Amino acid sequence: MNWEVVPEECISYVRDYMTGPQYFYDCFIAVSVAITHAESVELTGDGKDAWILDVDQTVLSLIDYYALPTVQYGAIPHNDTMFQEWLAQGVATPNILVRVLYRNLIEMGFKDCVSFGIIRETTRCEDC
Repeated sequence: MNWEVVPEECISYVRDYMTGPQYFYDCFIAVSVAITHAESVELTGDGKDAWILDVDQTVLSLIDYYALPTVQYGAIPHNDTMFQEWLAQGVATPNILVRVLYRNLIEMGFKDCVSFGIIRETTRCEDC
């Protein structure tokens, strides 16, 4: 389906998914699969072995943003200006499971490689 917004009758389902145990479990599975794949990669050790993590779409948890009354878990059309302003507040927390992935990748020898789709100063994720 080509939804521009989450239909009103689906808001509670999306909220329950994002704030309930299934979302955490799905993130756990995704990270587990990524780690398994990373373990299968033969690193060259030339300093170019990189794994790219997009900060504002992967490393940071956006659940608090989607919970805002002005967003309603996607039931209100996306407002990029509002999203960027929320990110600039520095209140987004790291996704704890992506932190596990990141640390595993570094231990395996992957180059520390993150992509900032937003201004670097807006992220406060020093201990990721």
